[in-house]
Amino acid sequence: MDQEVKIPEFPSGRIITQNEFFLNILSDKKTIKKHEKPINTPFSLQLFWTLVPVIAMALLFGCESKSPSEKILQTFESKYPEAKNLAWKDYEGNWQADYKMEGQTYTTLFDHDGSWIQTKHQIDYGNAPKVVRDTFGARYDIDDITEVFEVQMQRKSYYEFTMHTQNGDYRVTYDAAGNFLEKDRA
Repeated sequence: MDQEVKIPEFPSGRIITQNEFFLNILSDKKTIKKHEKPINTPFSLQLFWTLVPVIAMALLFGCESKSPSEKILQTFESKYPEAKNLAWKDYEGNWQADYKMEGQTYTTLFDHDGSWIQTKHQIDYGNAPKVVRDTFGARYDIDDITEVFEVQMQRKSYYEFTMHTQNGDYRVTYDAAGNFLEKDRA
């Protein structure tokens, strides 16, 4: 059975309908129609408080930027003025720039504040530092390599080797000094 609620605006204690309630709020009139169904306040309030966060989130996420900020664009332009075929996308909360430079494809990440995070590009195995090649070659078969990437960060560089082996595809990472960092499934 519907719960009846007394509205404090009516000193007589009379029950008003849901339509009357909203009409009173919108038009500030205090008319009552006796033939309408009484308010079911708990359901009405529950529905209201369920819809408010949903609408708020839709507005919040719908306003997300579709392009990087001016600061990110300026930082990119100053760091890579010769970049061509530039394409931006939002990547895991950061901005990723894919572009060509000197005939090679690069990927660069910036945080939302415009700070450079890293730049990654494919290189030939022979262009990795000798110490990295020697350490990798002592542990893995060079013939299994499908790709090699150089990743530059603020204070370090590292090298990712993607391999195809009988046991599956792997990504093996070394720092610039030849220290093994990690191996995971590619």
